[in-house]
Amino acid sequence: MKILIACEESQEVCRAFRELGFEAYSCDLQECSGGKPEWHIVGDAIKEAYSGKYDMMIAHPPCTYMSRAGARWMYPTAGNLCQDRYAKAMAESLSKSSFETSSERSATGKGCHSPSFCSRYI
Repeated sequence: MKILIACEESQEVCRAFRELGFEAYSCDLQECSGGKPEWHIVGDAIKEAYSGKYDMMIAHPPCTYMSRAGARWMYPTAGNLCQDRYAKAMAESLSKSSFETSSERSATGKGCHSPSFCSRYI
């Protein structure tokens, strides 16, 4: 089974799947730090996901401004919205919604090579 691990430069998950015998590849916009560049794709994970080369996808998109763990920083003092953090959260929200739209197409088998293709957030 060929697996795409999207938004992963460390190659930790990729390496774990390789150790289990899967043909796994990490994909990120930056170079890998895991020491196996032959298992890494530098580029857009969504384009790679729709390439038709993979049986499954696991994605770890950045959530610095989307995580509820950091929500308290949206209002650093009572009633005062941090405009910079809000703008970054909205930008990531738009990015995430385009990723979810891709997932929904995948789940229906439309726009995807395989109905079993999975790109939901973990």
